[in-house]
Amino acid sequence: MIVMAIDDLLGDDVDPAHEGALVVFNASGAAVTETVDAFAGRDFELSAVQADGADPVVKATQWDAGAGTVTVPARTVAVLVELQEDGGSGEPGSLGSRVLSRARRPPRSPP
Repeated sequence: MIVMAIDDLLGDDVDPAHEGALVVFNASGAAVTETVDAFAGRDFELSAVQADGADPVVKATQWDAGAGTVTVPARTVAVLVELQEDGGSGEPGSLGSRVLSRARRPPRSPP
């Protein structure tokens, strides 16, 4: 699983509708739950494009704000967004971002 995040909590408010986004890639053959401690307590939801789309699999994506975990179905890329409550008022500076997780591969079987 690869978890990528962007937000504008530091620096300019580049998107007045959103605080940030998580993009989650699950290339495995099973659903995966990943802990993203840095985002615990934040209110992410599946993007409107995917939530209102025709793909029932991606709609099974879940974000648990209390635990800071995201669960993504097998072979799915999900985009979760956090909406701004106040319409946005970022401080001057650069766009904030951080690396949250690296891809984890299952152990290889001996040849």
